[in-house]
Parts: sequence; C-alpha cells; structure tokens
Amino acid sequence: MTGKNNLGAEFGGTIEDGHYTDSAPAFSSLPTFTPPNYGVPVTNAAFFPYGVKGATVDTWVYQPINSGYVEERAEWGDLSILLGGRYDSALQQYTQSALTSFGKQTVTAFSPRASATYDFFKGATDEASAYASFSKSFKPLAPASSTSGGVVFFSLLQPEVADSYELGFKGYDDNRRIFWTVDVYQVEKVNAERFYRVNALTYLIAQDQQTVRGFEGEIEFRTTSWLDLYLDYAYTNAINTNYVTSTANLSDNQIAMNPRNTAGGGVNFSHGNWSLDVTSNFTGTRPLRDDIRGAMIMPSYLVTNVVVSYEYRHATYQAGVQNIGDIYYISDNLNGFNDGQPGAPRTFFGKVIYRF
Repeated sequence: MTGKNNLGAEFGGTIEDGHYTDSAPAFSSLPTFTPPNYGVPVTNAAFFPYGVKGATVDTWVYQPINSGYVEERAEWGDLSILLGGRYDSALQQYTQSALTSFGKQTVTAFSPRASATYDFFKGATDEASAYASFSKSFKPLAPASSTSGGVVFFSLLQPEVADSYELGFKGYDDNRRIFWTVDVYQVEKVNAERFYRVNALTYLIAQDQQTVRGFEGEIEFRTTSWLDLYLDYAYTNAINTNYVTSTANLSDNQIAMNPRNTAGGGVNFSHGNWSLDVTSNFTGTRPLRDDIRGAMIMPSYLVTNVVVSYEYRHATYQAGVQNIGDIYYISDNLNGFNDGQPGAPRTFFGKVIYRF
C-alpha cells in the first residue's frame, strides 16, 4: 500500500415530527355495472355513482422520530474502511373520532453498517477498485390505512428491518472518459409492508419477509466535451419469502410489479448554454399481483423521454416530452378491479429552475 494514512469521524442527529388526519366516510348500496355499457348501472341506479354516503370517521395520526448516528472512516494507502451505526426511536399512535379504535407503540433499534474499498489498480490513465458493504436499516412504518367493506380502519405495523449486502467493482478508463461499475447484492427484509385486495371494497395491509437478489451494471462514456452516453442493466429476483394473509399463504410469490430485467440508455448533447437529453428505459415482464397464485404477467415496455434545457444567469429553462412514443403500459395494481393502473401517456411539460 502507498499513500498517507487518514482517520476521520462524523456524528449527528435528526428529529422528525409527523401528523396527519384522515376523514373516511362509509358507503353502502354501491351501483354495479355489466358490459357492454359500463356507464349505466344495472343495480342501485338511484345511488349512482358512489352509493349512499354514511357517517364520516376522522382518524388522527402522530409519529415523531428521533435519530442519531456516528461514523468512523479510516484510510491506509489504497484501502479505506467505514464503520458506523444509527439509533432510531419512534412513537406511533392514532385515535379515531368514533372512539372505536386506538393504538400506540414505541419502537427503537440500533442499525450498524460497515464498508470497505480497495484500489487494486492505478495506471497512467486507468484505475479500478473493489468494494463490499453491509448495512442494517430500520424504518418505522406509518399506521396502516386498510379498507374493509368500504370502511377505512387503521392498525399499527411493526417496523421494517432489512439486512443489505453488496459486492462490486468500479473504475475509470481513458483518462476518466469512461466510468463503469458492476455489483451483486442481496437484501433481506423483515416486516415488509404489503397491500392486497379481497374484493373491490376490501383493501388490506399485511407484513411479510422478502428476499431481493440482483446484479447491476452501468457504463458511461464521455466521447467529447459535448457528447455523453450511458447504458445500464439490472437483473432482480424479488421474492416474498413469508407472506401469509388472512385468506392464503402466498410465500414464494414474486413481488408484484417487480420486473426481473430493467435497462436504460441515454445520450446528452451540450453546447454552450444549451443541452439535449434523450433517455430510454426498458421494463421487463412482471406479475400484476402477488396476492394470488398464477397472477397475470404484464408485458415489457420501453419509454423514451426528451428534454431540452437552456441556462441563463441563475435560471434553467426546460421543455420536453415524456413517453414520446405514447406507449401504453401498466404501472401498478392498486385499483379495486385487479387490472392495474395505466402509466402516464405522452406528456408535454415546461419547467423553470431558479438558483438563488
């Protein structure tokens, strides 16, 4: 090893305070529809479109979080090591105006982390490093808002805890004109928050264990002072390992709407105050749901975006098109009919960013 030895410590803390109120009316006698005319109800037509509104229940939620962390970084020549930890304490409580439900709990955790980087190659124009890391994370989850028979109710959830492992390589080539990185990772989650539907009026929240393993790679190539290119790819295997609901054991199901394959690419042209960014992102096939067996598999899709920017003094002016090909795709599955929600269509936008 060569170079100087360095030591450095860092510590700090955060205080968060969260409040919100939920007002949930109950509905009954909802209209139903059949094809081919979905605009005309076949039952309860007099109560179109939402049914009969009943009493409204107000729910008040309070969640303060206090955190502190400390890190120690050491460097010995080409080797650098980071050791650290974080402490979190959260109070969670909710109460309802109907006085039918009340919950309160305090959750705490200490989350260690460690990482190491070794610069194993340094040439005249190239360099490469290997890195590895472990971290434990702790995330208090807000009281869950579920719906049963069209009536909203809250429940306290256990905090999500995750162990993350990562191993990879990164480097620069050709006088830093080319940057590349590849890594493999694994994340083990406990008490992950999951959403599932029993029917159109019952939407419940559960918690389960998940395992996510994958590979990521990216390369960026700045060919000239005005042209920059990049490509990235990721393979992900995301599984619910212990997913038990009130109606079924859904363990080993692939996590809903999580594709195994994703990729992206882009090009940036810049000249003076002007720049043009063209990006494309590919999303592979994925299951629509994970709360049933044999869920529908959504097809893959490719979305391309274009943004033109101009910088003048303290402001950046942007205009662009998102989803320029107007590609139809399903982005999630949180509606009541288990057929997914369509993603954003072609959208034109303008934006001004001002720096003070």
